[in-house]
Amino acid sequence: MGVEYEMRLSIAANYDCAVIPQLAEYPVDEVYGKLPSDSIGGGRPSYMAGALSEKALANYVKTLQENGIAFNYLLNSSCLANREWTRKWQKALLKLLEKIDRMGIRRLTVSTPYLLE
Repeated sequence: MGVEYEMRLSIAANYDCAVIPQLAEYPVDEVYGKLPSDSIGGGRPSYMAGALSEKALANYVKTLQENGIAFNYLLNSSCLANREWTRKWQKALLKLLEKIDRMGIRRLTVSTPYLLE
C-alpha cells in the first residue's frame, strides 16, 4: 500500500490573463512573481522585467484567484546591503506589504530570515 501524493505546481508568472484559464486545467497551485521594482528587489534586475503596473498586477492576481490559483509575491533579494536595519527601509517594507495585502496576495517567498520575522 503506497502513499499517494498530489502534484501541485508553482510556476513563474507571465502576467497574461488570457493564459490563466488554461493554467487552471492543470494542478497549478500558485504562480509566482513580483513588480518590476519595489523596495526589496528580487532575483531579476528591474531592467529585465517587463513593464507591469500595480493595477495590472492586482488584476492578474484577481483573475488567478477567480480560477482557483494563488499568487506568491517574491521578496527574494540576494542582498539587502544592511538597509533592512534602517527605520526608513522598514517603513518602505511595511508600505509594500500593505500594498500586497490590498491586492489580495496571501503568499510570500522571502530570502532572508529577517524578512520572515
